[in-house]
Amino acid sequence: MTTYNIILNETKIPSFYEDAIKEYKKRLGKYCNLQITQINDSTNMENLLHGYYVIEVKAKGAPIDSVGLSEKLQNLATAGHPKVAFLINMKALNPEESIRLTSIDLSDELSLVAMLEQIYRSYRILNGEPYHK
Repeated sequence: MTTYNIILNETKIPSFYEDAIKEYKKRLGKYCNLQITQINDSTNMENLLHGYYVIEVKAKGAPIDSVGLSEKLQNLATAGHPKVAFLINMKALNPEESIRLTSIDLSDELSLVAMLEQIYRSYRILNGEPYHK
């Protein structure tokens, strides 16, 4: 089972985003392992990212849609990358790639929710399951 670590700057997450995060964590539990890591400027990124396939998620990344992301996640899993880190609006020393989920600039907190939603949507696509309940 793939482990995803979504990493963002340390910030207070508003309660309305917390509810969405909790819901997506619950839904994703049957598909993958999920971590959300908030870091500050003193965090050693090299140690944190060791062993992860690193993807930056930012406004100037390569555009990717839901089907493209689902294919990307499946390809990473089959290529032997059991750990994937998504860096929300952050710069890594040597990221494998950089993507964007939307052309709109989003806060880190909303980007986190959007990333969770896109991972969930990807698994629904990969499993041939409807997205909406």
